[in-house]
Amino acid sequence: MSKLILITRPIEDAKKIEADIIKMGHKAFIEPLLEIKPHQVSIEDLNAYSGLIFTSRNAVRVFTQLSAIRDIPIYVVGENTRKSARTMGFSKVILAGDTVRELTNALPAGHYWHGRGQDVTMSITQAFEHNYNVIIEEKILYHAEKHSKFSDECFRHIKNQDFDEILFFSARTAEAFVACYRRDFNAERALEGLKQTKALCLSSSMIKCLSEIKWQDIAVADKPNRQSLLTLI
Repeated sequence: MSKLILITRPIEDAKKIEADIIKMGHKAFIEPLLEIKPHQVSIEDLNAYSGLIFTSRNAVRVFTQLSAIRDIPIYVVGENTRKSARTMGFSKVILAGDTVRELTNALPAGHYWHGRGQDVTMSITQAFEHNYNVIIEEKILYHAEKHSKFSDECFRHIKNQDFDEILFFSARTAEAFVACYRRDFNAERALEGLKQTKALCLSSSMIKCLSEIKWQDIAVADKPNRQSLLTLI
C-alpha cells in the first residue's frame, strides 16, 4: 500500500530522498525545517595540512562555494558525503566510516582542517582530545536555521493525520518539528499527538525530543545513513 512520507530535510537533500521514496512506490511531501545559511569566512592556505575533514554534505557544498581547492586529500564521514565530494570535483576522497567515532579509528596521524556546521552532535576535537598524534583545527562554515512554523499545506496534512511516516535526519530537525507542532497546535491537540504516524529516525539522539509527542511508533535506523533509514519505510 502506498504511503505518504514527510521529509523534513533542507531542500537540496530532500529532493534526492523524494526520488528514492517515489521509486519505492510511495508519495513524498517535502517540508524543510532547517535552512542552511553559509557564513562568509575566508579559507586560508590549506597546503600545510595533512588533509581536510567533512562530516556532512552541507559542509562540502558550502566549502566548494568558498574555495577552488579540490586536490588535497579529504576524509569524509558517510557514503553520501563521499558521493557529494566526488560530484563536486574532489580527486582524493577517503571514506572514514559512517560516524565520528569510526573516524577516530580511521584517521592517520597528522594535522587536519575540519570544515563544519555551527551545531554538531559530537565535536571532532573532543573525539580526538586524547589522541596526541592527530591535531585538528575547526572552521565553522554555516549554520542551520530552524523554521518557526509549518507551511499551510503541511499543517493541513498533520491536522488530518495524513502522514504515515515522518523522516528525521538530525536532532535539530526533530527539535524544530516539535517546536512547530507545539506552536501550530494548541496544548490539548499537542497532548493527543500523532497516533497514526511513525517517526523514523537516523539515530537515537532524536528519541528524547520526539517523545514529547505521542506517536504510533518511533523507529531508529540500524546505521546512521540514508539507505538504512529508508529500509524502515
